[in-house]
Amino acid sequence: LFHFENKGRGPKGGNYLVCSNARRKVGDCKRYAWRYNEAQQHIILNLIEIDFREVLPEMFRQQEKDREQTEAALLVNEGELQETLESIERLTELLLKRPDSEALLNKMDSLEAKRNGLRDAIKGLKVKIQDTGESPEALEGIPQALQAYIDLEKTAKDGDKETLVSARRKLYQLLKGSIDK
Repeated sequence: LFHFENKGRGPKGGNYLVCSNARRKVGDCKRYAWRYNEAQQHIILNLIEIDFREVLPEMFRQQEKDREQTEAALLVNEGELQETLESIERLTELLLKRPDSEALLNKMDSLEAKRNGLRDAIKGLKVKIQDTGESPEALEGIPQALQAYIDLEKTAKDGDKETLVSARRKLYQLLKGSIDK
């Protein structure tokens, strides 16, 4: 693991990455410091060469399996919602004929609660599908995000700091959402 250090301004100042163990004087790691910008560029340039499907095949399979399970649950919930809406419609017709029926009113309350729960579940499942990038192929967006960031780094001017930060955040989110360790 590395630790970020800011050494301030001056000839030896700047941002560096140093071995966390060396910084804490644990283990036999030597205290080498790498300039942050150079290390970042080196890491990103090497990441762009990675075929994530080859390096992380189990992750792709698991993501695909999770997506299929989520989509199946979504279909089940949508089917249940449709049945519940039809039941509410039939019950509404009965309530028009017998508006004072306590049993029908209780059943309507129950069906409306079920409808609301199903709508919430469906919404959550759709968000889950969207958050996982909609498919295992979404991980293939990492190389494009890496390339976009590299292109921005090469052409960025001093005033483009926010654009760079935004591109770096997008890249970070893609990597964070795809890789645990």
